[in-house]
Amino acid sequence: MNAKKRYKYIKKYFEDINSVCEIGASIGSFLELLNEDIIKCAVEPNDINRNEANNFSDYQYEYVDDIPENLCFDIICMFHTFDHIKNQLVFWKLVKIIKFNFGKCWT
Repeated sequence: MNAKKRYKYIKKYFEDINSVCEIGASIGSFLELLNEDIIKCAVEPNDINRNEANNFSDYQYEYVDDIPENLCFDIICMFHTFDHIKNQLVFWKLVKIIKFNFGKCWT
């Protein structure tokens, strides 16, 4: 599913939020669709894609571990990403416990 179709399907959840982090953001196509007032974070291990996502996000990180501890998000998104993670349990705990600001998580 491309970013526009995905956003159309779930956009109601992004109406009254202040921040979002997309893990596996690629070039930031999904983040580009979000309201400009939302603080956006792109986590993308590919250097070229992460640099492109810079155009649509306020923060860019190579890995979830790189996100400062004081930075939390209302929504964390992962589209076609979780199945590529080697140690899913450790990763999920890191995302859910440390970076999740009592909001919603889309996987």
